Amino acid sequence: IVDQMKDSPVAVQRFLVGGGRLIVSMTLPVLLLILWELGSRWNWFPRSLIATPFEVLEEACNMLKDGTLFGHILVSVRRLTIGFVVGAALAVTIGTVVGLSRWGELLFAPTVGLLAPVPVSAWIPLVIILCGIGEGTKVALIAIGIFFIMFFSTVQGIRSTDPRLIEVARVYGKTSIQLVTKILLPSAIGSMLQGARAGLGLGWVLLIVAEVIASSEGLGWLMWDARTFGR
Repeated sequence: IVDQMKDSPVAVQRFLVGGGRLIVSMTLPVLLLILWELGSRWNWFPRSLIATPFEVLEEACNMLKDGTLFGHILVSVRRLTIGFVVGAALAVTIGTVVGLSRWGELLFAPTVGLLAPVPVSAWIPLVIILCGIGEGTKVALIAIGIFFIMFFSTVQGIRSTDPRLIEVARVYGKTSIQLVTKILLPSAIGSMLQGARAGLGLGWVLLIVAEVIASSEGLGWLMWDARTFGR
């Protein structure tokens, strides 16, 4: 890299610009850490409630060494993965039907549109009644939140497909399955990935909420347990 920089002034300029951007982007996080540390040392807030950054780092290292933190991470990631797969699979399937068929739109779209504005947290009592307080509750809550995001992104992606591609496929006698797998879904993949990204973000929030309500392991339970016992 150094040799390339010596031979190319443009490479040097890009390196300096990239380094400057990195420094600027790190300024606010570093300042927040400094304020956090000073606030703890100068008693801006009770030390019994908020630990210093170094104490947090030390405890995190201890939990990583004894495997406690890693175990809770695995539990949460497993729940998130299962919930995401279930919610995304249903959303892509139903969204494809709605995007392709007028009858499918009439059958599913009004109901999904009616339920979509309901906050996901409002589903918690019903999910607990139906699934109890076991693993099914966490997975179902995550799947519900991801479903609505992925559903609308799938429908939008399919309906934004170039009509000329569909027309050419029909001219060449492609079946409905080939039309979906070879043209519509590949064309909608960009929109679907955006929905998946937003869904994963919401999934993490719902996971923490579910683990706080009814769980004995996972990151949400770990945070709530630490809060309860002042750790």
